[in-house]
Amino acid sequence: MKRILFLFFLILAGACNTVVAVVQVTQKGPEHAPEQKTSTLDQVILEEYKAVRAEIILCLEGRVSIVSLGFAAIGALLAGGVAALSREKPYWLASALIIGIGVTLTSIYVLDVWTAETGRLLRASNHNCYLEKKINDLFAGSVKPLEWEHRLRTDENYKSFLPSDKETPWIFLVVSFFSAVGGSILFWWGANEKNSPRLFRYRIAIIIPVGLLLLWDISLRWHDLHTLKTIWTTTTC
Repeated sequence: MKRILFLFFLILAGACNTVVAVVQVTQKGPEHAPEQKTSTLDQVILEEYKAVRAEIILCLEGRVSIVSLGFAAIGALLAGGVAALSREKPYWLASALIIGIGVTLTSIYVLDVWTAETGRLLRASNHNCYLEKKINDLFAGSVKPLEWEHRLRTDENYKSFLPSDKETPWIFLVVSFFSAVGGSILFWWGANEKNSPRLFRYRIAIIIPVGLLLLWDISLRWHDLHTLKTIWTTTTC
């Protein structure tokens, strides 16, 4: 009997707790609902502007790192090429490969990566200029909230005292050209009849197509760099 009464009281207590919980949930109206944060249009645009600006800063830092690492890699390759020539028995062919192929392709690769980062920077900069126009249209008056990207493109006086961050590292294009020419000369000297009789027969057939291919590749990079420079000076948002 005592067990039956104990179970009855447990069931009754559980039922009472359930009723109390249901009543509390039912009485909780809209005024008790958690407040949701709302963002206005200008806040949304400003947050996107900040995110794109952060990407621009990353691109600028990336371009500096690319140029620094490129100089270090080219310096190491040139040191190896010169060391191959300074031995008692010069390794002309090894030096020709290091300088003519290694340095040239490294310079071209650095230009490719730098160009890709600059294109990314350009896209982000143009988009921020567009966002500046959008947020400025929301506010009436002569004072514009945001105008950095717009002034960089339109105000000549504003450009005059700003450091240029669009300088193209043409030095890598020059290095790639002279390394290709220098490597060809070293290969011509190294593939002589005494040291390399097999290559001596085919040195013209090797130098001409490889040299023309490298020069053609270099000319493509010159065109890409020139196009980027034109876009910077002509693009408006």
